[in-house]
Amino acid sequence: LLGHAKTYTEESYFKTYEKWKESTERESAVDTVFSIHPHTPEHMREIPSYVSDLGVSCFKFFYGYKGEQARTIGVGSIDDGRLFEGFSAIGALKGAAIAQAHCEDVEVFYYFEEKLKPLFHTGLKIWTEARPGWLEGIDATHLIYLAEICRAPFYVVHISAKETVDALQSAKARGQIVFGETCPHYLCMTCNMEELGNLGKVNPALKYQEDIERIWKGIQEGTVTVIGTDNVPVWKEHKKGTIWEAHPGIPNGSEVMLPMLVTKGVLEKRISLQKLVEITSYNTAKILGIYPRKGALEIGSDADLVILDMQKEVEVSVRTLLTDTDFTIYDGWKLRGWPILTMVRGHVVYRDGHDMDSRGIGKVIRADRPRL
Repeated sequence: LLGHAKTYTEESYFKTYEKWKESTERESAVDTVFSIHPHTPEHMREIPSYVSDLGVSCFKFFYGYKGEQARTIGVGSIDDGRLFEGFSAIGALKGAAIAQAHCEDVEVFYYFEEKLKPLFHTGLKIWTEARPGWLEGIDATHLIYLAEICRAPFYVVHISAKETVDALQSAKARGQIVFGETCPHYLCMTCNMEELGNLGKVNPALKYQEDIERIWKGIQEGTVTVIGTDNVPVWKEHKKGTIWEAHPGIPNGSEVMLPMLVTKGVLEKRISLQKLVEITSYNTAKILGIYPRKGALEIGSDADLVILDMQKEVEVSVRTLLTDTDFTIYDGWKLRGWPILTMVRGHVVYRDGHDMDSRGIGKVIRADRPRL
């Protein structure tokens, strides 16, 4: 699990990291590596020490949120100057850490929001009109170039748009060290699924079928190398009101990720089983600096295993999922390839749909140098 340690205060992460570590190890059934969210001058100065002393290998910059919106989700605002400072600190480490960022041009979004809100339109499409794919593509291009100037390895999180895949492909062709991550919902859902209503509100917004196909192609060609979940444990009460008022975020991503990739990816001949393992485990472990402890079946590696029943088909329902929420946007979907057993360092933590009372087995682990 990649956990995001974040604060909207100016407090040093040295003062909060141990608290997060203790609470995670008390509750978690799986091992965790943390990404830190730097946004103050002190945070930027301390990046080298976070790497050497805390074993942190990646730093996520919440560039797509500013002002009140940033405070609402509990992160600190960051501008281009502070971003340059952070990217430069990471670049100076010469591959010992990577920069991550949420890429969307938030100022243009605010403009669209101001223009579209008075129209009283509702539904997913208006949210996508306010956050079109090119907003993500513009910001990704901007930050990719900034990372190149600072010589910082750069990782674009939760890609939703074809423009971003194109920007990453161009950067890779130049020899730049960049990585792309997408999520299950961006591989199978569009803003045309109006039946989702506010439940489908997410940042970045759901896009169109052509974006889905471009992201799948990006996975096939090696431009998009990681599948994340961006899992947000929201409830229906958080989705009340207009599309503008509802809280963004989609739960259940961690639970449905593998069956969705099997059903929409492997069984529909978009990817091989080997590619599925690469994008969910092997690549992730190498990029985060935890390979070969994780992401490998080798002597000395942790015995972390997931066994799938490729023929097992389940109709998704919130009643049978374990995520702490009261809805799923996959309700009624029939997916194949469900996990029947999960092991963490040799401990069976999940079997046949049941948590094996495994709370507290998980550990927070130190990252080493990423394999770039």
